[in-house]
Amino acid sequence: MANTAATFGFKHVGYLGEAAPDYQQAGQYLIQNTNTTKIGFGDPVQKASATSKYIVQASAATTEEITGIFVGCEFTDATGQPNRSQYWRGSANAEVAS
Repeated sequence: MANTAATFGFKHVGYLGEAAPDYQQAGQYLIQNTNTTKIGFGDPVQKASATSKYIVQASAATTEEITGIFVGCEFTDATGQPNRSQYWRGSANAEVAS
């Protein structure tokens, strides 16, 4: 299959030595519901500003410290239904419960 050169974020490629796998999540952060930038599984994220409690997708040109790697989110859609997803669609209002 040809290489599509599509981006896929960070991915696990192996272990050093014989250490056991350790996939602990360092913490939970907030995404502002007006954030229209999509964030996918494996994408690096950073704080929106030094004093912000919100995270955003890190850009390639960032000089800020990366806060972590995105693995998913929980949000409530416009109908009041709770949702879990491995990616942020760009707006909580874009998610419609079926």
